[in-house]
Amino acid sequence: MITILVGVPMMVYGFLVMVRSRLRVGWKQVRGPAAVLIGFLLFVPLPASVGYGFVTAQQARAEGLMPYVWLEEHREELALVELGLYVVCGLLAVVLTITCARPIVGEHQDGHFRRFAGEASSSDEERHR
Repeated sequence: MITILVGVPMMVYGFLVMVRSRLRVGWKQVRGPAAVLIGFLLFVPLPASVGYGFVTAQQARAEGLMPYVWLEEHREELALVELGLYVVCGLLAVVLTITCARPIVGEHQDGHFRRFAGEASSSDEERHR
């Protein structure tokens, strides 16, 4: 249930942030490598938790246990690991977003924000030549 409610939306949003390299939060945004890292932090918990479940099932099989029986017996442990991954990666993404977000100043004529505070526009550069 955690996977459907938290993992899938977090993974999809993380993928979109990685592809666009831009994360907009209110009147601020994060761009570039920081946005890609935030997207990766949002993307990775679901594949990591699935990988952890797969590896533990294979270890149970190597010990001669039935993987499905072992997974059923350790369901709570696996759910806590999965929840821990979501919380840790989510908190890291929030802290990184708060740290790297910069105010948006200008708006392009088509409605998309183009500049950060403190960046010179092309018209400013031409005036100073």
